Amino acid sequence: MISDFTGKCECNETEITSDSSHFCLLAHGIDSEMELIFEQADGPSTTPRSTPIVGRVCTSQGETFAHMVDAWVGRDPGEWFDACDAVQRIVVWCGRVGASVDPDGDDSEAQAARLLASWSQAGWAQFDEDVVKLDEFVSRAGLELLIRPSCSGMLSDAICTAAWARRSSGLACKLMLDPMGWMVGSMMRDVGDHLQRIADLCEECVETSQKVGAVLIRSLKTDESGELVQCSVGEGEIDPELIAERFGGMIRLGQERGIPLIVLDRGDLELLGL
Repeated sequence: MISDFTGKCECNETEITSDSSHFCLLAHGIDSEMELIFEQADGPSTTPRSTPIVGRVCTSQGETFAHMVDAWVGRDPGEWFDACDAVQRIVVWCGRVGASVDPDGDDSEAQAARLLASWSQAGWAQFDEDVVKLDEFVSRAGLELLIRPSCSGMLSDAICTAAWARRSSGLACKLMLDPMGWMVGSMMRDVGDHLQRIADLCEECVETSQKVGAVLIRSLKTDESGELVQCSVGEGEIDPELIAERFGGMIRLGQERGIPLIVLDRGDLELLGL
């Protein structure tokens, strides 16, 4: 049963950690609203953590929908899977082939060589093999795997993500689409055009495949170091009306298909016309 996207969001309040690197996400989708808390990051961490779990999606009744894991497709699940106890779904970054190699030990030429190798036919074959292994591992445990694309990973844009979704239809895993995760600083100048192309491909992906398990709609802002970081639709540098207009078709299609929509702030639902 699909919930009414125009209904009032009535998530229970959840205590947010005092650590400023944490914040609350709200998901509007099947049967109930959900709340997601995880560390603010636009990619996997490069420093060790005390736990690989950086957040969770939970229903308004407190039931866990998914764990956000600070891991990527090619990372050995033995390093983090045991922490994902009593959960139905796991979200990991797509990552890049060779991401487990310590970049601090590479010079610029070595890093460039690894980057080029990841885009080769052999690199894509390795990525596909890593996905199959992780998908089988998670499926054997009775869980669902969600893969989150990003501009720094193998699924670095909407084009290759849509293509990968088509050729991976036989796998149980799904995608957590994050359209803003494909944006980089140079794209902000013509943001409307870029968002339109991304939205068209995302809508196609939702319409023609069964690979989308959730959609995250957020915005971007520039931090003190000049880097783009994620933020709520209402706090970002991109006009909320533009985001709502560009992604409205995908959101409505996702609503029809019961795909959960995740936002970073409760007020974003109103900004998106929900």
